[in-house]
Amino acid sequence: MDVIRYQVLIGARFAIQFVGICSSLVLARTLKAEGIGSIGYAIAFVGMFQTFSELGFGTAHIKRISEGRDLGKCVGTYLVVKAALSIVMVAAIAVALVISNNGRVSTMQQWCIGIIGFASILENLARVPLITFSAMKESAKQASGEIAYSVVLALARLLFALAGVSLLWQAWSHVLAALSMLLFLGWMARRSLPIRRPDREDYVSYAAFALPFMLVGLLSKLVENIDIVMIGWFCGPTEVGHYAVALSVARNLLVFAATASTLLFPTMSRALATGAINDVRLMTLDAERLLSLFLLPIAVFVCLDRVPLARLLWGKDFMIVTPTVLAIMIWFSYLSSVTQPYVQLVPASGRSKMACLLGGGFLGLNLLLNVLFIPDRIGGVAMLGLGARGAAVACVTSMAIASILYRLPCRRKMGILMNRHLMWHALAGVAAAAFTTVAGRLLPTTGLLELVRDGLFVTVTYIGGLIMLGEVSIVDYNRMAVWLNPVGLLRYCHNEIRK
Repeated sequence: MDVIRYQVLIGARFAIQFVGICSSLVLARTLKAEGIGSIGYAIAFVGMFQTFSELGFGTAHIKRISEGRDLGKCVGTYLVVKAALSIVMVAAIAVALVISNNGRVSTMQQWCIGIIGFASILENLARVPLITFSAMKESAKQASGEIAYSVVLALARLLFALAGVSLLWQAWSHVLAALSMLLFLGWMARRSLPIRRPDREDYVSYAAFALPFMLVGLLSKLVENIDIVMIGWFCGPTEVGHYAVALSVARNLLVFAATASTLLFPTMSRALATGAINDVRLMTLDAERLLSLFLLPIAVFVCLDRVPLARLLWGKDFMIVTPTVLAIMIWFSYLSSVTQPYVQLVPASGRSKMACLLGGGFLGLNLLLNVLFIPDRIGGVAMLGLGARGAAVACVTSMAIASILYRLPCRRKMGILMNRHLMWHALAGVAAAAFTTVAGRLLPTTGLLELVRDGLFVTVTYIGGLIMLGEVSIVDYNRMAVWLNPVGLLRYCHNEIRK
């Protein structure tokens, strides 16, 4: 992976996550579980239909630009497609609202859904320059747009929460954030992104690549949000609130994998186009190793200290369900992250049908498990009724199976059988968990001191175990020195944005 670009995106997304976590601390104490659940339900409801505004065309856009197609026509094609699909998305949301209007969705939630739907239209238009910058690997411009959205959203939500106004203003904060991102990215794109009128061949080219991904795209957004919608439908907004705050922490950990995926797909596509198969193989294994290396100790720490973490972050109102959900979902983040290099490799190698088959299988399994685990009963048929806990178990189970299945076609194509580094990470992680548990009993503390103590024990034991196993090399130290070099980072951002 390109270290400087990865450094830019990681730095930006860490800033985004930090702002989001800080705002969530205040929101959890002002809106409580029911308020967070109500707005979370509206966001998830709209999110289920956001796939109609994508349908694989974003992947096609990155692929075509990576192949060296005419940039102006690519931007024009994607802009027209996004505008048209946004209309389809709004129509789908309207139809779904009418069908589901049976008293379970309150008037307040319906208004929130409408406002967030409008914000999604603005966000879809902003994604045209955002995805284009991603395809061109202009990380500083991409990161600045993401930061603008997150900062405005967090500040607006905090302001409205502290003012004690209606939940509708929480929904309007999404409109302000999306508008800010659209204006900011549009201002940057005016100098560097040409727009030319596309012809029929451009639309056909995009559609041909995107077509296999359409079903997966439809299922992905559905499954990504169906758990929250089902919890709200069968268990109420309070249960949604407990699940949503734990899910937000788990998704924060996905920043590593999301950033790597942003760079891996176009890089793999270019390398495979030139026949550099061995380079792509090494790139895949290296990305998987690095993601596991950094994420496993975090997962171990969160799993061990789930109760004090939940108490510190969200208060005593979130102590019933949230710690258990947090401990389960943290492993979903780890499994999803180490699988991402293979998720990107399959379509980058031109095997779009295989990517769709695997993605559709994972999403279908996740949807089935959600139906089995979350509600008490459906149509008179008894289910497990686990609520938020069931949604977390469904996520981890489906991702564990998908992690195995995604590696099978990569074994045939690239000769990748198994990454032995993950075994050493697992051994070091088990040692860190065991030592921290024993040491915690010998040195009992509470509150923040408990978190600091366990964090130090996990980190020191994990790194020590890796050194003993010979897993950490001088190459890793050199990479860390580059990542921690702020001068090179700022110079790169300044030069890119000035272009």
